[in-house]
Amino acid sequence: MKRLSAIALLLLCVLLLAAALAPGVAWRLAAPRPLGVVIMDKTVPDTSYRGHRAVVWLLNHLKLVHPGSHAPYDVAGDYVGFVPLTNRAWSVRPFPTPLGENRVVYIADTYGVTAADLGERSPADSGRMLYGGLTASDLAALEGALRSGATLIGEFNTAAEPTVDSVRVRAERIFGFRWTGWTGRRSGDLRRDLPPWAASAWERQSGRPWAFEGEGFLLVHRDGRLVVLTGRDVRGWGLDIVPTPAGDSLGLREAPSPQGWFDLVEQDGAKDLADYVWHLTPRGDSMFKAVGLPPRSAAVLAHKVGAARTYYLAGDFSNLSRVPAWTRLRWGTSFHRLVPGWWLPPQESFFWRGYVPLLSGILDWASGTTGP
Repeated sequence: MKRLSAIALLLLCVLLLAAALAPGVAWRLAAPRPLGVVIMDKTVPDTSYRGHRAVVWLLNHLKLVHPGSHAPYDVAGDYVGFVPLTNRAWSVRPFPTPLGENRVVYIADTYGVTAADLGERSPADSGRMLYGGLTASDLAALEGALRSGATLIGEFNTAAEPTVDSVRVRAERIFGFRWTGWTGRRSGDLRRDLPPWAASAWERQSGRPWAFEGEGFLLVHRDGRLVVLTGRDVRGWGLDIVPTPAGDSLGLREAPSPQGWFDLVEQDGAKDLADYVWHLTPRGDSMFKAVGLPPRSAAVLAHKVGAARTYYLAGDFSNLSRVPAWTRLRWGTSFHRLVPGWWLPPQESFFWRGYVPLLSGILDWASGTTGP
């Protein structure tokens, strides 16, 4: 009997060890899949590469590699846009033309970098934009990529300010939406986590000092109007991302909107995959009606341009403060999707329940695997 118990215990230990090792072994045994991806990020003030490192993490987790060399993607070298150097020096890595073997273009952020981002403290110069905005030459390169059949993925900020209106309108046609002029930000602390200009702009508009604190939302119109929502104005998380039936079929799941910036856009030809849905108190509802803000707007859109596909994510969805430590574990993303949305903080909740399944499907399809 003791011998049988010992054998059973040994078998249990072997099974547990095998279960623990299986994800890593399965990832290593999976064959790399070649897929050329161009990542555009103009908002890279430092070497944290925060605006696009989650994109690179997902490419490496999915074992997508450079065509030809089969090298994994590198967060520091495999993007185009602003490149920070040393002692406030910088350079620009240009968009590849022609596109060559690249079949996906991912626009992570085009806002840009100011002198203050690189340490300038002079009030006269700190707000000066060094580089940023989607340009006419950028757009021509993107349109050329679409003509070649490439898949284009845009994320906030792709075409909002400081992009000029003539370029923005052309970019909106590519993605099938219209910008309402409103941009929002979920803040973890309205006293500390807000742009430096927000408090003074509010005081000029309202004639009252900025006295907001705690979690909330800042909504800014391009004409200068501001709306501030606090816990008295919203219920629960305040703003959720809710998939439509089309989005649900692609694996998107409802989750709170992540912290950070987002824009409020309207469909203009694109298919709606997920919506922003506000949960407002009567006071918050009155504030929205006073400025004409809708309680629901598009969050994720899919569009066809000829034979090519485009996707627009109306939020800073890949901007994570940290990426997962594990990359070489198969089925890890599936496990995270099983975790209830309320269990995770907003930034991580939508990343696992919306961003990862959507991007995985798009990249699988682009690399030749069945996808959206």
